[in-house]
Amino acid sequence: MGKKIKGYVFDIGNVLVSWSPSNITKKYFDGSPSNSDNLNQVTEEMNLRIDKGEPFQEVIKEYINKYPKFEEVLLDWRDNWIQMFQPKITGTWLVLEELKQMGSPVYALSNFGKETFELACHFYPELKSFNFCFISGYLGLVKPNEKIYELVEEKSGFRSGELFFVDDRIDNCRVASERGWIAHRFTNPQRLRDHLNSLGIRLKS
Repeated sequence: MGKKIKGYVFDIGNVLVSWSPSNITKKYFDGSPSNSDNLNQVTEEMNLRIDKGEPFQEVIKEYINKYPKFEEVLLDWRDNWIQMFQPKITGTWLVLEELKQMGSPVYALSNFGKETFELACHFYPELKSFNFCFISGYLGLVKPNEKIYELVEEKSGFRSGELFFVDDRIDNCRVASERGWIAHRFTNPQRLRDHLNSLGIRLKS
């Protein structure tokens, strides 16, 4: 099966770099589960709109007006976004580099806002080292919408069975698998490495 795989598709958040909104939001919890749940619901809804391509600053301003009790945390989210996007998951980057050294094309497929992706690339320039980045904010589509997977196939020129996909979310992996991609739900770099080795992709142990 290893010879069948021709392209490798990586999610970014929680695969290559940790995505931890709690780095900011935990500072504002008052100990009330209902309050923290409400805040999480607000930020998840807000972030989804940003991932779909709406302007980062404008969306946050709208949510501050809509939820004034969360103004402080949302301003912190806006001004210190990079604090939530760290640290790098070094082991995954090592796998990625080994695949590149083997001459394999590598792609990023990530739900990410336009402005936040550019900010992330400023702090992690290696995010620009993929053969191509499929970023939801620019495409107007988010995973697990099947159309975004179709775009990867069209742009890469590979058939579904020729793509290996790494993502931390079950729903994203499920859609990829249903299309015929070889999907790996990411939990840690060693399990990813072991999976690739089991498929005949001979990486370092």
